[in-house]
Amino acid sequence: MAYIGSGDASQPAATAPYRTRLTDDAPRDPAAAKPPLRCHRKAVTEEHAEPSEDPSEHVPWVVLLVATTAVVYFRVVGYDFVAYDDDLYVFANSQVTSGLDAESASWAFRQPHIGHYHPLTWLSHMLDVTLFELDAGGHHATSLAIHAANTLLLYAFFARTTGSAARAAMVAALFALHPLSVEPVAWIASRKDVLSMLFVGLALLLYARHAERPSAARLAWVALFYVLGLLTKSMVIMLPVVLLFLDYWPLRRWRRDGDAGWGSARGVVVEKVPLFLIAIGAVGLMLYSASLIGVMNARGTPLLGRLSTSVANYGEYLLMLSWPLDLAVHYPLPDETPGVGVTLVWLASLLLVSGLVWRFRRGREYLVAGWGIFLVTLLPVVGLLELGAHVRADRYMYLPAVGIFVLGVWLVGDQLLKLERGRLFSIAVGGATVLTLVVLSFTQVTHWRDSETLFRHAVAVAPESPRMHNLLGRELANRGEMRGAVHHLTTAVRLRPDYVKPRNNLAVILWRSGRVDEAIGAYREILAIDPDYASAHANLALALRSQSSSAEAEKHYRRAIELEAEYVNAHVGLGELLLETGRVPEARRQLERALELSPDHAGARKALNAANSARTDDG
Repeated sequence: MAYIGSGDASQPAATAPYRTRLTDDAPRDPAAAKPPLRCHRKAVTEEHAEPSEDPSEHVPWVVLLVATTAVVYFRVVGYDFVAYDDDLYVFANSQVTSGLDAESASWAFRQPHIGHYHPLTWLSHMLDVTLFELDAGGHHATSLAIHAANTLLLYAFFARTTGSAARAAMVAALFALHPLSVEPVAWIASRKDVLSMLFVGLALLLYARHAERPSAARLAWVALFYVLGLLTKSMVIMLPVVLLFLDYWPLRRWRRDGDAGWGSARGVVVEKVPLFLIAIGAVGLMLYSASLIGVMNARGTPLLGRLSTSVANYGEYLLMLSWPLDLAVHYPLPDETPGVGVTLVWLASLLLVSGLVWRFRRGREYLVAGWGIFLVTLLPVVGLLELGAHVRADRYMYLPAVGIFVLGVWLVGDQLLKLERGRLFSIAVGGATVLTLVVLSFTQVTHWRDSETLFRHAVAVAPESPRMHNLLGRELANRGEMRGAVHHLTTAVRLRPDYVKPRNNLAVILWRSGRVDEAIGAYREILAIDPDYASAHANLALALRSQSSSAEAEKHYRRAIELEAEYVNAHVGLGELLLETGRVPEARRQLERALELSPDHAGARKALNAANSARTDDG
């Protein structure tokens, strides 16, 4: 049978068992001599309340946060992997499915994979395989547990640094329950988002201790967790700037005469020089990793166009945050960048908000901190570098949304407390907000039940997405629903004629239907569009073998392996072909290589046994 691919990433992992492959697609701070920061709050509003020394005060909030998170997400432990990057990260990646050992750990650290250098993310997936094998429920449970821990870390940081357990709990609840957080939690391949946030949360708590009593040792621990976060996902690269905003509020280290200001800028900046040096190195590694598979500005969009997209994306993310409906796993890049009018409207809006934040910052320093955190943490993925084939992603808001949550909770809280019965209003507004988010996220989680459900929802939200039509068509084909499969695959080709993956999948359907000549013609058309498409070479080789065109089939197998050195099924196919033509020693080398890449590959094992038997008979 032809080869059915499993991901839409540019760099493949080892494929699943041999079968038809449908493709988817520091100096001491001058402020240190002052009393601990928690003592620098005015007991006027709830924001400036002294932190409670009674741990029991936090128990109800912790219980509520954990319980509501469990209510929203508990069903994910019954969900399976989805056929969208979960294969590349887990179930079809032979390095991961072998579990956590010295060899797999070395593979994770040696070089970037799939366009990213995130070895700790790989180690977490390998550990899950060691603990749960390929039971997807265990992998989901790990992501959910990390998300719950992230929620509690955020609560702990803001409760400690602001003295307001109630507002800290509200920020944590918004983070835990917002529909934009569903994707990082429910998608196993998005483990890097929840895991990197875990290291960020730990770094923040350690930084709060450093701010209270500055020392090089405490800052070194912050740097360590920063590095761990970068080894999980490079998006946390802006953490040193985030710390500067937190120095302004709520830590109030940029202060003069006890008030937040700009009097001690030198100390808080200079102490972070080591962190900024780490960030510079991380930028270089990130760009190098993306360049390996050609996803960085692959469409060649001019800088002005990318700037326009970035400005519009800031606005679009704010809309998604405030009106979280019609969220999907993929938002395709538009054919054109936003027009001048749209760009100017969004730019004027962002400048207006920034101006208002600055104008009304006195007594509301949280405005600067929250807005600044949102702007800087979203910057790496807002579109300036145009990484990948998507314009936005829900998971990209996992960290940046915290800035807006902080801004909103403290601003609304301050305004409500000015009213008669303000606390009652605060409780009502907070409760209604949490309940609304629970309902929305509970519904959003259902879209991750299985691959078909996920792709159907994505197509409904973004019917102009060729990638999602291709994925849905591939999924339907694998289920035997050929009419629906052909419809979505042809739609993908119509939306993007040069998109070779749906064309490959249509050719596979022809092959499966016994229309070999038509399939061969379709594969040749694909290679005319993209001569370096390895899957089409391997599929064409298989079709040619069925017509006894061994020489040409061998040429295409070798080209597929040249393009993708770890293409397991191409090694198996070539090994079988060499065995058929009597070249047993070379056949054995190909089949042994296939088993090195995928030790449980039944087809490779069977063919190797045949090769060994042939050698014995010849001897």
